[in-house]
Amino acid sequence: MFFKDFKLKWWWFGLIEDLHISCEKEIYELEEPVRRNTNGLISPIPDLPAGWISLSDKSLLKRKNNITICDNYKGLFDSPQHNAIRSRYAGKIFQRRLGFFQPVILTISGLAGIVSIILQFTK
Repeated sequence: MFFKDFKLKWWWFGLIEDLHISCEKEIYELEEPVRRNTNGLISPIPDLPAGWISLSDKSLLKRKNNITICDNYKGLFDSPQHNAIRSRYAGKIFQRRLGFFQPVILTISGLAGIVSIILQFTK
């Protein structure tokens, strides 16, 4: 049965999965020239463009239990250009999820109206 394995978390992520993938591709294209010229995760700071920070250095400075080298979009670096791409896609993700609430609310209110009519006639 399909509904036995249904998980709300995966469905909620599935609504915006294409936006995550396109953001990941855009960040990869931004980082590709730097990856070719530097050494990836262990690139020294002087070799990076101005304003760029290696996420491995940033995550090691946090000293949390879960040290993550890559961010959610599988980027190796952080910069103002990265933040601009992420914020643009965050706005698109928010708009898509916000636009989904209207049909759900209309469906729930319609079902509640039908139930109230049925309950009035049964009395």
